[in-house]
Amino acid sequence: MAKKDWTNKDLEESIKRAFVGKRADSIIVDGHTFRNHFLVNAINYGVKKGILDNGGELIESDQWAEYHYRLTTKGKKYFGLD
Repeated sequence: MAKKDWTNKDLEESIKRAFVGKRADSIIVDGHTFRNHFLVNAINYGVKKGILDNGGELIESDQWAEYHYRLTTKGKKYFGLD
C-alpha cells in the first residue's frame, strides 16, 4: 500500500486486527510520529470516531516519549468486545 493510499476501512481494519485479532491492550506510538504515517492516521481516525482514546497516558524519559491508545467503551462495543 503506497503512502497515504489507504481508506478509512483500511484504518479501521488495522485497529480491529490489533484489538480483536491480536488481543492488544493498547496501540503504542512513540514521539517520532512521522515514522509511521499509517499508524498515526489509524489512531487519528479511531480518536475522531470515538473508538480510541489515550486517556492522557504519556510515558516520557529524557530521550523518548510514547503514547498508549486504548479502545473506549464505544470502541469495545463497536468491535463486539463488551
